[in-house]
Amino acid sequence: MNMDNLYGACSCITLQLPTAFAGEALAAVHGLRFALEIGFLFVILESDSKSVIQKLITSSEDLLEISALI
Repeated sequence: MNMDNLYGACSCITLQLPTAFAGEALAAVHGLRFALEIGFLFVILESDSKSVIQKLITSSEDLLEISALI
């Protein structure tokens, strides 16, 4: 990570997630909410879960386990 572009950081404690996939989705949601709360207009979201990124950019409904989180 290039620390020259670090403008904020947050951490959240979350207990009992069913899968690592759900944890990745919830981390993305927490990060985006944090960025919104402190007024960021542009955000770069990095994730190794292609499904999480695709769910965030689509408006169609699906039945994935993360649909309740995103």
